[in-house]
Amino acid sequence: VTSATSISNSGTINGTPSVEPVATEPLPSLSYSAGGQNKTVPQNGTLSLAPGSYNNVTLNSFGTLQLASGDYISPASNTTAARQRRQ
Repeated sequence: VTSATSISNSGTINGTPSVEPVATEPLPSLSYSAGGQNKTVPQNGTLSLAPGSYNNVTLNSFGTLQLASGDYISPASNTTAARQRRQ
């Protein structure tokens, strides 16, 4: 323990303190594949996507892509100009 000020402990340990080994838990294996239709937001237009798997998603100039809560899988997303916004 490191402290900029003093540390005081007036507690009492009865018995023998010990540290038991901690079991290791394997991490889950995440696997997914993207597929489905290509989706394009038209210039100056809006596209609402439901959660799911999509191939390429393209956002054109001044387009708005609306996403609901959920998981989206797509291998690529493309934009065509600097003034897009995502909601």
